[in-house]
Amino acid sequence: MSEISITWNATANMRVEWKNNIIFFDPWFTRNQNADPRLGNTIDFVDDGASIFMSHGHFDHLQDVPAILLAKQHVHVYCSATARSTIEQQLRQKLIVGADATRAGSCLDRVHSITAGDAITREGSNITVEAIKSDHVKFDARSVLRVLFSLQAWKGLGDLLKVVKEYPKGEVLGYDVHFGNEGRLVFFGSLCNKHPEILKQHAKPDVLVLPIAGRFNCDEIALEVTRVVAPKVVIPVHHDDFYPPISYWTPLDALKDGAGKLDPPVRYVELLVEQAAVIPLS
Repeated sequence: MSEISITWNATANMRVEWKNNIIFFDPWFTRNQNADPRLGNTIDFVDDGASIFMSHGHFDHLQDVPAILLAKQHVHVYCSATARSTIEQQLRQKLIVGADATRAGSCLDRVHSITAGDAITREGSNITVEAIKSDHVKFDARSVLRVLFSLQAWKGLGDLLKVVKEYPKGEVLGYDVHFGNEGRLVFFGSLCNKHPEILKQHAKPDVLVLPIAGRFNCDEIALEVTRVVAPKVVIPVHHDDFYPPISYWTPLDALKDGAGKLDPPVRYVELLVEQAAVIPLS
């Protein structure tokens, strides 16, 4: 039986390894100093030669990618056209500040614009990754009011709005990862249940990774997505308090309690931050 090793680095930042093939999703390490949990890993944790797949362009997913490209000479990044444009802008800013300006072009040669429906197989790899049409979570009234009526949150709102402007969302993608003929993993970087017909096209993977952030009832929405996709294993991510005081630990109860009661039952696996977990494939 084949298996994959998964390491969760908080938010939607995830490392997946299968037979010495390395994939990263949304590798963001540069967190708010008050973020919970604190990370020990940095961009140095990203393997040189890894394939990086971006769900969308927001800062808490994309911000570290320019620095990773500069530090790792064999990393390739797959993202929307908007995210690629942001990476180019950020690279040029970093290079003007002190690095060799000629490096921007070589870095950008390793950043590939993709869109929903595209399938990517890197040379020498048995992994094929299909981009899935998705969307961003819609914030609920409770989450918005929590910020509006918090003096602490107001103090941090200006900095947040600035960085949000610098990192536009762009096209939102999920990914269906095929590990040869030995199994599949479906990943989303933002929770969306707007396209059930598309979700059904990617049903019955070995592993489903769902982000639980942006709404207090995300766990309920995640349970419904899990019912539609019908994986063997579901893993929550992005539920941590990554940008306090704006963010918060998102409840997982509905997904945790309900996954095993679905038909067929789904195994719920909650990862510990920065600790590799081995998940068997069919």
